[in-house]
Amino acid sequence: MSADDWLKEMQMSRRAPGRQDDIPPNDFYSILRLFEQGLMRYGQGNSLNAPSAGGIHPYDAIVFSWESRDRGDTYLVARRLNLHRRSYRVLPVDQEALRVYFPLVEVGPKRARVSYILVLSRPWLSMRKYGKRGYLYAQLDVGHAATALLGTAQEVGMARLSIHIPRPELRKILADFIPHREMHSVLSVCVPSQGKAEKQWSSEEEQSIFNQGTVENELESYSWDFISQYLLPEDTGDGSTLGEEAAFGSVSDMLHEGPPLRDWRKLSSIRRSCTGFADGDLPHEKIETLLSVLSVNAESDIREDAKPELGMAVVMPSGLIPAARPLSVPDEVSSVVQSDFIKDEHALTRACNGQVHLKKAQVFLIFYVNHGEKRALTWHGTRSCVYKASTKAHFVYLKAAKESVGVTAVGGYDERVWREVVGLSQEEDIIYLLALGVDSGEGEEKRDRSVNAYAHGE
Repeated sequence: MSADDWLKEMQMSRRAPGRQDDIPPNDFYSILRLFEQGLMRYGQGNSLNAPSAGGIHPYDAIVFSWESRDRGDTYLVARRLNLHRRSYRVLPVDQEALRVYFPLVEVGPKRARVSYILVLSRPWLSMRKYGKRGYLYAQLDVGHAATALLGTAQEVGMARLSIHIPRPELRKILADFIPHREMHSVLSVCVPSQGKAEKQWSSEEEQSIFNQGTVENELESYSWDFISQYLLPEDTGDGSTLGEEAAFGSVSDMLHEGPPLRDWRKLSSIRRSCTGFADGDLPHEKIETLLSVLSVNAESDIREDAKPELGMAVVMPSGLIPAARPLSVPDEVSSVVQSDFIKDEHALTRACNGQVHLKKAQVFLIFYVNHGEKRALTWHGTRSCVYKASTKAHFVYLKAAKESVGVTAVGGYDERVWREVVGLSQEEDIIYLLALGVDSGEGEEKRDRSVNAYAHGE
């Protein structure tokens, strides 16, 4: 069969790059709307709803959807999304090999089909700026993105996220299409048809039907050997490898509707990272309200008793909370530390690697991993722990937007100092630090809200 015959059989055509695609069905348009509403601030160009270190947003995705031909039979279509260019590309995948993991599943009385979103991490984008610690940033950023999509899908339909996915098996099938990418998670979603996406998404065409890879970046290729030594093992995240029985369609009975927090899309659209804190104390009630979301769990396959455990600690100035009324925090928070250290603006600035906009922050939320005897897992912990940290932090971001409280992630910090303040052991590593306080409302908007992330010149 010639390339043209094959394209005709698959209901594709040789379009000029960038032309609007008029073939994708409503199901796929619904997924594009999900990305627009979940990650791209509604009505604000290409702004993304999920926070990202340096505004880099080091991730993309492949969407697997079951679609029908005119004669009634169905087939699995894989499309790779480029979120920054608002484009997608049909991938000539091995449908028979993939349908084992992405089966045709119909849900509800209207027999709506389940689509699958494979969320991919591109760590090089972060590591070329931040070095070794950039890998952790990439993991946290993609965790925020996956959480943003999950909550949005549950607000408009049903969804569930799977972290423990058959990575080695999928890697063998998709190797030509995901160079220099890590597979983060799979979202199984069932969302109602909502018509075409609001923005103009365009279809990209491969340079050749036989060129199955993507355009390579020479520097990224060169750097990959260095980066690969820091990557997490391509297993299910808990030390085991899943077989063919791990089809994501098996979770269709566990698809969950209703987002973790109310007004998910509304809060996502107004979320911002604070660029400066002002004088003033956060009210006792607001601190409790913000910390209350730490007890909320995202709908995923992560076991609550998974090892190593994610720890959370709260650090605030001494005297902020009166002794007569102790702070009420969820059971998930292991410790609340009141310290004069937070009152020392110079010491606090040094502990945050010279970031002066943090010197008036009131509360610091610290996520850490207790490795225990599994110290060999290295500083970044396990995939599930880092995802849980980014999920909890995402809930705090949205709750802070609702309560008009300033919040921002702290990318650079002196772990030795913070470890001493919290009282962590040598078996515990800090993986995420959030600062909360009175938002000064001054300064430029942080780059995680910029129209075009500056790292995507390519």
